Amino acid sequence: MWAEAERGMQMVEEGFFQVPPVDWSVSMQMVEEGFFQVPPVDWSVSMQMVEEGFFQVPPVDWSVSMQMVEEGFFQVPPVDWSVSMRDLALGVVQLVQHGYTPSYIVVFDELWQLVHQLSDLVKAVTGNACIMDFFAWHISPHTTTDAGWGPHRDRPNSNPLTSFRPDGTPLYNTVWVPFTNATPDNSCLYVVPAPFDPGYATNDLYNGSQPLERIFHGNPDAYQDIRALPAAAGSVISFTHRLLHWGSRASPYSLDEPRIAMAFAAADDSFEPPQFDRSYLPMPPLAMRVALVSAQSILHAHQEPLRIKHERFLYKTFQAQSRRFNPAYAKKVDLMHQHLEANELANPSEQPEGSSVEEDSDDSSVLDVLS
Repeated sequence: MWAEAERGMQMVEEGFFQVPPVDWSVSMQMVEEGFFQVPPVDWSVSMQMVEEGFFQVPPVDWSVSMQMVEEGFFQVPPVDWSVSMRDLALGVVQLVQHGYTPSYIVVFDELWQLVHQLSDLVKAVTGNACIMDFFAWHISPHTTTDAGWGPHRDRPNSNPLTSFRPDGTPLYNTVWVPFTNATPDNSCLYVVPAPFDPGYATNDLYNGSQPLERIFHGNPDAYQDIRALPAAAGSVISFTHRLLHWGSRASPYSLDEPRIAMAFAAADDSFEPPQFDRSYLPMPPLAMRVALVSAQSILHAHQEPLRIKHERFLYKTFQAQSRRFNPAYAKKVDLMHQHLEANELANPSEQPEGSSVEEDSDDSSVLDVLS
């Protein structure tokens, strides 16, 4: 009943409504024959993982390599991962319910197991390896504010002439994995494929114009080149550092569950080294994971604002493990911490509410564990 009412409201306010598809054949078979049957699941992957300690995914479809080179991205359908997308999604939900940001999913084993299984695909298609730069999202369609990041390039200041290999593969790429279905209604990725983006292979500033202006100004037909990338849970989308992309705003009328996803960066070490040595992979020590997400929270404070009290605690947490991290990365965290401190001194009344996670009145015991 409430669903019908919501559809009526959407028709009045937005001029349309949409209902999810129904597999009528299952219903018909149940009515006519008293039972129904769904396609078989490939349990062999799970069995092989249990019995032999590993599993093998199908060989790489090299067409995705071509698409990465020619369009700047590729997408592959869901794989029967040994980790449950549903469990990862529920983990993010529980983190958010307890006041943590979605990126704290980095603390848990399942996330690192997923990244480890993805590493062969990423290496085969791009030649790059994970650099431990993570971010996760929980976008609820039942608000008017939740959205992905606005249009951007992941490394906008990179030189497009020197940040690709001679074969066209990028020296940096992002790997994006949805834990729940990502749809236009609950927020999916949108991209401008490389052939339709004049700034992709050249410098963005052209006679003072910005990337979006250069693509669309005076050319309304260019909007037809925008590509929506709805993605089923467990599928993989990867794109280069130069691809112009964004996440849409969720519809308050969506019947979909929240869009929960994570992304990590992969790179050639000559372009951008890992945050810490890969000898700690595939399962870094817990203390390093906590230090990593603390540092990432500081570096992404412009996306997810922090209260200064919380930021200081995160900085102490990272410092307890900073000796294990790349010195250049540790320096980057130091500089952002100093910037946030300076901003607090200059504008003490402008501090955002940020996360509900509070600094403990006596954090010495926590830091002792992490040291």
